[in-house]
Amino acid sequence: MKIHIAWNSLWTNKQRTVFIIILISLAFASMVVFNGYTRYMIEGMEMGYVEKTGSFQIATKGYFDNNYEKLLSFEDIEQIKILLEDDERVDEVSEVLLFSGIVGDNDNSTPFIATAVKDPLSRFGCSEGLPIIQNDDILLGGKLAKNLNKYNQIIQQTGETSVNVMASLAGSGLSFSSFNVSGTYDTGTTEVDSRHLVMKLDTALNMFSLTECASYIEVKLFDNKNLRSVILNISDLLSDKFEVKDWKELNPSYAQVSGMFNTIQIFFCLIMYFFIFVALSFSLNTEFTERLNEFGTLKAIGASKKTLITIIIDEVIMITLISLLIGYGEAWLVRYLSTVCDWQFVPPGEENGYKLYLIFNRTNIWLSACFITIVCLLSSIVPLCKTIKYSPDRLMHN
Repeated sequence: MKIHIAWNSLWTNKQRTVFIIILISLAFASMVVFNGYTRYMIEGMEMGYVEKTGSFQIATKGYFDNNYEKLLSFEDIEQIKILLEDDERVDEVSEVLLFSGIVGDNDNSTPFIATAVKDPLSRFGCSEGLPIIQNDDILLGGKLAKNLNKYNQIIQQTGETSVNVMASLAGSGLSFSSFNVSGTYDTGTTEVDSRHLVMKLDTALNMFSLTECASYIEVKLFDNKNLRSVILNISDLLSDKFEVKDWKELNPSYAQVSGMFNTIQIFFCLIMYFFIFVALSFSLNTEFTERLNEFGTLKAIGASKKTLITIIIDEVIMITLISLLIGYGEAWLVRYLSTVCDWQFVPPGEENGYKLYLIFNRTNIWLSACFITIVCLLSSIVPLCKTIKYSPDRLMHN
């Protein structure tokens, strides 16, 4: 009976009730979308770093301290692979060889940093031209290709585009070779694309006249939640000759960027939550205050204080539940639109954007719902106290 009275009373003024529902639902949707966006930024940043460096890397001790001449031998590589192949948490194990030198032709030349892997196609792909298929093919960063005036030739694929590579590695002496540029790739970061080239690992080893070796072993996990346990396990099995670095140690900028981002997130959250609190409190308090005459009428015809309290609380709960459901639907609509419309986020200092994808977390959604519910309940305290305290006559003539 009380719920029925509360429901009918809620829709006495439909325009007012609809306005309150729209206000609460938009506030809740804004909180869910904002939390989804910030979670996407943090997780997306982690995924980007892991994609670039792997979940962790294994190298000869001293290599990570800029002693790049300390390479892993064939025996080292086989030993590490044997230890990793029985771990079901490991997704991918790759050998990576890094070296630097000068690349160019008769007219232009520039320093470069090269990454040599066994399967460049799966890791780097190709932005323009063709991916690496033949052993004498290489990929140039898009900006590097432009600096060497090779970009248009690569795009048009009118003929063979070759460059000369001169480099040295691990005391092998100065090596000089010519390679066909099959295509370019773009990371979105100008600094990287202006000095990076990619080739097959076997091609690089042949150029330096070296047997199988690598700068480090890159390991990717199915789930980075297992990172600590996997590193502890492999560290116990490896000899003191090797050292292991996780992706956070390999990307020291992550702590600074994520710390700055978390500070900005907290700042904007406090501002947004404050304005939501003020707006909802004022609107709901006004809405119930304008209806004191209705509560005075109920009190005059014999409704007890307990009945009035129950009716008001039922109204708050019903309008909150309706608004939360609508707001949740609005948040999912925004997420759907961001996917369909291919919204992009372009980080500062980069040319290419990342596809915006909202990540909704159950905990954040529940916390936002609890915040909205508490605000709505607090907003009913003042009119509730007036309803209990004032006489029917005063309430009806309020």
